[in-house]
Amino acid sequence: IIAEPEEIISQAGSIGHGMFIITEGSAHMDFSKTPNQSSSKSQDSPDRAQRPEAKFRRFKTVVNLQPGDSFAEEILLGFSRYHDATVRALSELKMFMIGVEDFTEQFAGQPE
Repeated sequence: IIAEPEEIISQAGSIGHGMFIITEGSAHMDFSKTPNQSSSKSQDSPDRAQRPEAKFRRFKTVVNLQPGDSFAEEILLGFSRYHDATVRALSELKMFMIGVEDFTEQFAGQPE
């Protein structure tokens, strides 16, 4: 996957579909930005503070990501369905994405 500078890769509060591994470029990850819940709230989307994954919030609110860094692991591992940070490309960004369905299919027959 290639993202252009300033492109949003994940938006805090949106449903995620996998994790990303950065291979080239840099990105800005911000845990402090949350979407306007009142305008996008649905009955099957509880308030962020009430979601089970809220207890996994990180202590830093801003992190810069470089090649070798990853994000959205909690989605891949099933700890959350929602992105807990907004990630924005600072430069042209090249990434690998591991989708939840691909990951689950690959390891479905493995012992727990």
